[in-house]
Amino acid sequence: VPFFSCSGKRYQPEYAALLDTAKVGAVTGCDVYGTSKSVPNHPDLFWYGIHGCEALYTVLGTGCHSVSARQTATAEQVTGTWPSGRIGTFRGIREGGGKTGFGLTVFGEKRIVQSTLGSDKLALMHEIARFFKTGISPVPPETTVEIFAFMQAAEASKKAGGKTILIEELIKSTRQQALRKLGSTP
Repeated sequence: VPFFSCSGKRYQPEYAALLDTAKVGAVTGCDVYGTSKSVPNHPDLFWYGIHGCEALYTVLGTGCHSVSARQTATAEQVTGTWPSGRIGTFRGIREGGGKTGFGLTVFGEKRIVQSTLGSDKLALMHEIARFFKTGISPVPPETTVEIFAFMQAAEASKKAGGKTILIEELIKSTRQQALRKLGSTP
């Protein structure tokens, strides 16, 4: 069954300048900030935090190795480590945490660039229409799985007092649990 899931933040026009390798060079890291509202009985990042996590993955791509996270009443900080030492962070601004918005800083070999991210959904609507016509996801399923694992790892880290969670182990454990529920053996 074809599927895709993403935030409209993935398709913001600001990325063209942020990821212009001729000007920025290879991306060496990224810091994202965004609203991270919460609702009772719902994992925090899976609500509004998805938008900031999606922005982080749009810049750094897949391959995050580990995640650690901390949270206070007004903010959360999630840090991911990618191959070759790249670090990506998401600062979630929670209720009562001050001014909110979405933006990022991209660290490149040649330049550091910053931008706020808008909420233009037109490009996302085009991708949705193309998906319905072709059945081909514009976001590979492996990317979607890793973003969800990143957010789940952040939740687990917060509950464990900031302990580092390995993404690969979390995905493996989750798959084994799913297979057990289906009556299969891993």
